[in-house]
Amino acid sequence: MAFKLNFFVKIANNLLTLVYTSDINAGSAISLSIFDPTGRSVLNKSLNGTTGRYYIDISELNEGIYFVKAKTLNGTKLDHKLVIIR
Repeated sequence: MAFKLNFFVKIANNLLTLVYTSDINAGSAISLSIFDPTGRSVLNKSLNGTTGRYYIDISELNEGIYFVKAKTLNGTKLDHKLVIIR
């Protein structure tokens, strides 16, 4: 199972751009969560399809370190660190 997740932050417009690819069946969901350093969930989204570009407004998030966790329906997981500096 191949699953890739890349993200890019554009602070000027407060957007987190997620680019993902997966060879799971079309129409399947990828669950995405962002956690603060205390482990509190600050954002949860469901992404549909096997590839895509998704934009998330991060204007409500304070500067700091966050953890991005993605999981496919078959249990494949990816973790990334996100640092927001304005």
